[in-house]
Amino acid sequence: MGGSAGLWYAHSDQWARSMLGVVDRFLVVFSSGSAAVDLWAFGEDDLADQMAEFDDERMLDLWRTAATYYDESFPLPVTGRKITLGHVVAFACMHHLEGVLRPLARQRRRPTSTIPTRLAEVQAQKAAELSALNVRLTTRL
Repeated sequence: MGGSAGLWYAHSDQWARSMLGVVDRFLVVFSSGSAAVDLWAFGEDDLADQMAEFDDERMLDLWRTAATYYDESFPLPVTGRKITLGHVVAFACMHHLEGVLRPLARQRRRPTSTIPTRLAEVQAQKAAELSALNVRLTTRL
């Protein structure tokens, strides 16, 4: 489900590492469509709707936040479960849309067979655009 996030590493590019600031090793790269599906899967329907309409130009900030949350030492509000990349993406979006971190509405994901058609379409459209967006935004680093 969701799951179309990836990691971008800046191993040997000193300039890129300095521009990333606190997260100096990588970005967690995902489309707004896959983030919308991750949010929906964890019961965050209102946030999922907002992410489906999210301005792609703001994705670099989300990728940086997700990279910070990907660090195992970052205290995300999840108990009794292994933190997945889906959690990381959902919390990064929550932080940007609500300005806070709180427990997700659901501990377990909804079944993939019940993804609303509208979100599945947004996910497919944004996934197709992700490579071009990734190149456009990361060239600013």
